[in-house]
Amino acid sequence: MAAIAAAAAYDAGLLTIWVLAALALLGAILDGPGGIAIEARVPEIARLARLPLIRANAIDDLVDNGAAIAGPAIAAFLVAVTSTTVLLWIIAAINLLAAVLVAASLPRFRLRRIAGSTLGQMKAGLGFIFGQPTLRSALILAGIGTSVFVALESIALPAILRAEGQSAALLGMFLAAASTGAIVSNVALAFASRAPSLRGIFGTAFAGLSVGVALLLFGRSLPILIASGAMLGIAAGPLSPVFATLLQSSVPKDLRANVIGISMSLVLLGAPLAALVTGAALDAFGSTAVLAACSALLLSCALAAFGMSGLRGVTANLSGGKG
Repeated sequence: MAAIAAAAAYDAGLLTIWVLAALALLGAILDGPGGIAIEARVPEIARLARLPLIRANAIDDLVDNGAAIAGPAIAAFLVAVTSTTVLLWIIAAINLLAAVLVAASLPRFRLRRIAGSTLGQMKAGLGFIFGQPTLRSALILAGIGTSVFVALESIALPAILRAEGQSAALLGMFLAAASTGAIVSNVALAFASRAPSLRGIFGTAFAGLSVGVALLLFGRSLPILIASGAMLGIAAGPLSPVFATLLQSSVPKDLRANVIGISMSLVLLGAPLAALVTGAALDAFGSTAVLAACSALLLSCALAAFGMSGLRGVTANLSGGKG
């Protein structure tokens, strides 16, 4: 709806920066619940498609990362060959088509919901999350990893490249390498024949993330940026599908949407603070100190993952059942 409104407002000459910001905010607000609703239905979709749950989540992430590579290239081509009006209506049409496909693809039956008020449902969801050692451990690691990655990708690296007079194309190459690395990991996970250990996945992933950030300490040339991005993508690739599978498979159906929504909110809670701290630290201490601190934090998460009792002996069951 926000994309359609933006196209219509531009046609009418009403698309100011404030209108655009308001529509972007509206789109983000509406996108969150929609994404959570789809995540909550993945187990039923996977069952109907006769796919193991972790494979369905890995394929979902694979498509997202493929779009992250193809999307900017397609957008750049459209900007070059069409007018702004046509481009906005193309975007609106694509969003409308996506909404129709989602509505047509989702299972028709509804998930059961627990009785009670919204506040009561939130309390039940929080109680379930913090009452499960495995979920609690995974949530802490996912929150820290997301915060560091968002701060690096959106604040630290763009600011460092700008300060060094580097081209914005280098950042694009870094992000493309990260998406490509994630695709490789997702393909490997989707077709894995054995259920991986949660402790092994989180520990190895955070160790790889630490190495990926540490590579940036040796410079910001094109080969180093591509190597760093690829390492970060390969390391981070399994985390999202494994975490999603853990949530979807370990939570009762009547609590699933609440727990997924609360978990995603908690994971993203630290990202704004991490971005703020990263920006201030860059000004105060410089790029080397910030990158070294990010790498050290990720390495400490890797060591913590290997020692967390909540992850010990638990596997990311390929069928989606509890490990």
